[in-house]
Amino acid sequence: MWSHYSKGGCGAALVFNQNKLIDGGFAHEPESHVDLEGISLPLRFIEYKNTPPIINAVDVFESVKVNDPVLRETVNREIFQKCFLTKFRTWKYEQESRLIIKLKEKLEDRPILFKYPKDALTGVIIANKCKDEGYLSIANAVDDDVKIQLACQSKSRYKYEITHEFLAKDIKSGKVVINKELK
Repeated sequence: MWSHYSKGGCGAALVFNQNKLIDGGFAHEPESHVDLEGISLPLRFIEYKNTPPIINAVDVFESVKVNDPVLRETVNREIFQKCFLTKFRTWKYEQESRLIIKLKEKLEDRPILFKYPKDALTGVIIANKCKDEGYLSIANAVDDDVKIQLACQSKSRYKYEITHEFLAKDIKSGKVVINKELK
């Protein structure tokens, strides 16, 4: 996914402890440091399909018309799955999962930020085209025991592979210097 999301191999991916991420995270608006009340739903994995999902409008209208809470919940779950957790099968290599937060208040079109507990971050994978100062900057931004992994593009496949792993404290201290020889 580096070519899609990290400026063609120049960026980084964060690695989280799933349980700490879900149990300890919270959301707030960028201009405000007031936490928004809500719940994190379980981490959900994307379903990859050959055809686009179809939402049956008749089922939606029927669930509203008969005002059956069980039917409405079933229809809502189906719509949610199809709209937010389904992608075309070409993207299956991403092995994507999504963390969904259900907030109690309506936000309209206001953006929110998700803040996670510091100990939920267990690693950072940095692509090999990242500038040298980027490695040190990332290492300085995380706890000492966070793993910093270097990923390089495979010579034989369309894939990135982890080639080196260090602890952030070793990069901060100068014990490990990321340089062109490692790339």
